[in-house]
Amino acid sequence: MAVRGMSFSISAGVGFIVLFGVAVLNGLVLINRFNSLKQEGMNNINRRILVGTRERIRPILLTATAAMLGFLPMAVSTSAGAEVQRPLATVVIGGLFTATLLTLIIIPVLYALEERMKKISFKRILPLSIIAVLFLVNTPNQAHAQQKVNLKQALILAEQYYPSMKAAQLSVKRETEMKAGVNDIGTTEFSSGADEIGKGKDGIFTLLSVRQNLNILGNKVRTRYQEQAITTAQAAVELTRQQLQKSVCQAYVAAYVTNKRMKVYAIIDSIYRNFEHAAKVKYDAREISYLEYLTAKKKSRQIVEDKLQATDDYHAAVLQLSQWLGSEVYEPTTAPEEHLMVVKSDSLIGTALTKFYAEKVRLADEGITLERSKSLPTFFVEGGTKMLGNRAGYWSINAGISIPLFKKTYQARERAARLERDIAQANYETIEMTIRAAKRVTEAQYDKLQRKLVYYRQTALPTAREQQKGAAAAYQLGATDYVGFIQTMGDAVQTELDYWTAYEQLLQTQIDLQYPNI
Repeated sequence: MAVRGMSFSISAGVGFIVLFGVAVLNGLVLINRFNSLKQEGMNNINRRILVGTRERIRPILLTATAAMLGFLPMAVSTSAGAEVQRPLATVVIGGLFTATLLTLIIIPVLYALEERMKKISFKRILPLSIIAVLFLVNTPNQAHAQQKVNLKQALILAEQYYPSMKAAQLSVKRETEMKAGVNDIGTTEFSSGADEIGKGKDGIFTLLSVRQNLNILGNKVRTRYQEQAITTAQAAVELTRQQLQKSVCQAYVAAYVTNKRMKVYAIIDSIYRNFEHAAKVKYDAREISYLEYLTAKKKSRQIVEDKLQATDDYHAAVLQLSQWLGSEVYEPTTAPEEHLMVVKSDSLIGTALTKFYAEKVRLADEGITLERSKSLPTFFVEGGTKMLGNRAGYWSINAGISIPLFKKTYQARERAARLERDIAQANYETIEMTIRAAKRVTEAQYDKLQRKLVYYRQTALPTAREQQKGAAAAYQLGATDYVGFIQTMGDAVQTELDYWTAYEQLLQTQIDLQYPNI
């Protein structure tokens, strides 16, 4: 106003009011962007100021320029009423020019000073914070830190820790201990008594009689049966080991793939955060409608929720894996296929499940022989010292054989043992047929999934990643609208997730081939 030779008036005061409103609004736009960048993780103050100023300079300049150009005709007007209009326009145009420069220069400087003052205050309490954190870390009641394992290490830990392996090994030890007790000679009996007492007779007194029963004909059969029981228990140990290994492999694959899905969502979340920010910038610049901005914001928040869900799924999968490995919490590291093998063969000889059922058939065969041996004769030998009246020095010796004359009970038990053997054989044949049929189906599924994974790795995944990059860049440059961005990104994200689903299915099928029907 001094440059133009004008004095302060009511219209000039109104111009100052307008000027203050626009200047404060521009300052708020700039400061809000600085704060949002800080929340997004940009901790470097200088970089935050440069990025925020570069992103907000266009809406600030557009606001100021539009107002100045709007008031320009009033500033140069010479028509009736110009003496009222010129002071108002002069204040607004000159004030917006200087206020815009101050907004882009002074406000960032003041913001940087204010942030550094916060850091100085923070440094005063930092040592106490560090002490508190160290105290919490060293507290014994704190949760165990997560440890990294690959699949091979996980299998070793599971075999050492999980109780089912110990129980199976104790069963073998029990059967081995029982072997020492099958060669039983027989019981030993001690007795004493008197005969022919009364009617004036001296009587015969047995001072001590020892009788040894000899059940020796069935020893060989009982030994064979117990040896087969030990072999069956050893087959059960191997079956338990493979069942445990299969469970650990499945849990490891699930945790590994869930971790990969979580990382996919982390990348997509970063892209959608930039998408939301770009939409906000376009909305501030009035390039898109508020509805479009809300849609972009909603989609970004949905991805954040999906990311949190994926994180929760990963933590649950880690706990599921850790339950097999001990009291610590274990996370997967390397890809599981490095420690898995594909078994493609028509032979089922090496399958732990068929081995176990085959051993049960052999045990049932030995059971038939064992029941038959129970009807074999047993022997006894008896000797003792006797006294006739008052005369001692008499001895007695007896030997005999026990033969089961009524064999109906023994024959019934033998028939039951034969039925038990037939049941074991039927179970073995059922398991063999089931495994053979399932293996053919699993092999076909494995081949199909292998082809699918090759397609994803060679074609779909590279295309999806290019889509992600292209869609983000195109939206920021204005080459596509928000609908096109969302559709393209949705297709790319789904491709990534479908790949990891197919990858998990392939590995689970590979596990089924390695451990069929366990």
